Amino acid sequence: MINGGTTFKEWDAAMDQSVLLKNAYGSTVPVDVKGAVDYFSQLTHDRAVTQFGLVHNVIKTAYQCTLAKYASLTTFTVIRDMRELKASIGNAIQLMEQQSAVCLDRRNLFGNRDFREKLYGLCMGQLHSDYDFKMSNDNIFQILTAHIHFTRFSKELHNMWAAIVEKNLKLKIKYNVNTDVIRSRFANEYDDPIIDMIDELDCVLNEAIRIFDNFVMENCIRHDGNFVKNFRSLRTSFREDFMWLMTFCDNMKAGDPDLGLYTDFSKPSPEATHESDEILASGCFIEKMQFEISGLKMDLPNTTGSMETYDVIDNKCLSKSIQMTHIQTINKKEPKVGMIMFRDDEYWHDSHPSKPYVD
Repeated sequence: MINGGTTFKEWDAAMDQSVLLKNAYGSTVPVDVKGAVDYFSQLTHDRAVTQFGLVHNVIKTAYQCTLAKYASLTTFTVIRDMRELKASIGNAIQLMEQQSAVCLDRRNLFGNRDFREKLYGLCMGQLHSDYDFKMSNDNIFQILTAHIHFTRFSKELHNMWAAIVEKNLKLKIKYNVNTDVIRSRFANEYDDPIIDMIDELDCVLNEAIRIFDNFVMENCIRHDGNFVKNFRSLRTSFREDFMWLMTFCDNMKAGDPDLGLYTDFSKPSPEATHESDEILASGCFIEKMQFEISGLKMDLPNTTGSMETYDVIDNKCLSKSIQMTHIQTINKKEPKVGMIMFRDDEYWHDSHPSKPYVD
């Protein structure tokens, strides 16, 4: 493998990494992975034996960095879609209520064909994957919409996901949720259970990115929030325009800090009026995660205690699990459109997309 023989999946991406290791003086220094592996391959047998532990650690960390970066970048784009979907659902509800005297059944929105048609129209060109939800409290629905690219940014995001389709991406998360804190962080003016579910997904996935990115900052590269610096090492897995996409993300973030890789809930809210509002957290505490891509897995626990985060109202938290799986949508004209399937504890072993709606 090291001498140019059989390679593992994501080997090129791993070799493009740099990792942070402590030197003999106790200082943390960046190590170029490919350079370290090339150096090891040139050593004599006796020296290679003594250096094997070091190069093994470098390669292992490089793979962990690769997976952590895949996880944070893909989850970042899913959150963008979730926020677009939330806005579109709200707009569709508003349009329906303005145009009809009949009250919508908020617990069966997707059973209403007119609502679905309005929502799909609003989502056209805004989402970069299809979505399939099978969650508790009857939150079972699909978002299948035309993937029209109105901007180059949208086109390149679609290209990124098209490259990931065959990598079999999956993210499993075990977490605790405090609904009081979430409701103080996310607005749900329509008091709709589907929007509550999307807010919780937004919260959990945002925390997942934070934990993955903390791993990257501590073990891989101190990128200081720069997309190009952070994700350059993944460029061999995508098309050449991938770096244009990362540059565009940096430019967006420069214009609006809220468009960074994740939202920082550790800052106090000036409008805080309740005990839950004053807690410097999102409302979701992740216990542990497992990320999988290309058959490679990474387990990552959260090293921050739940009680430390939520203090006196920690006993209000509910324990939950969620998994996010990426597959290819079938029977669509667009090439390689991906579908994100969300499942919670109740539907954990249901790996099949929902059936099409029948009116």
